[in-house]
This record gives sequence, C-alpha cells and structure tokens, in this order.
Amino acid sequence: MLSEWRWLVREQGAVEIGVLDDSFNINRQRVLEICQALVDEGLHHVPWIMINGIRANLPTRSFWGR
Repeated sequence: MLSEWRWLVREQGAVEIGVLDDSFNINRQRVLEICQALVDEGLHHVPWIMINGIRANLPTRSFWGR
C-alpha cells in the first residue's frame, strides 16, 4: 500500500487519494501502522477518503483522540 501511495503522490501528483478497502479499520494496529508510515514518509499532506466508509462500530474513544 505504501509504495502505491508514494507513487501516486510523488510520481503522479495526486491531490487526493480514494481508498477502496471495506475492512480497512478492522485491525486497529494495522491502521495505526499505515498512518504512521504515511507520516514517516512525508505523505500525510495529501487528503484521503475511504470510498466505502469504515466500520463505525470499531473505533474507540482513544482511537479518535490519538
């Protein structure tokens, strides 16, 4: 995922990225690792959306306050 993101931002000049992953936030640790990798790579300035949304019953209060 990170290599595609890097390609979209740095090579294609993406100004927004749409992610199509119905189960993106099922594994909380995976989400945190992806987000941290985006920050570490300097790719977090490009807005992104979850095209199909995310599971609303999974986030915790600490997840949103991070």
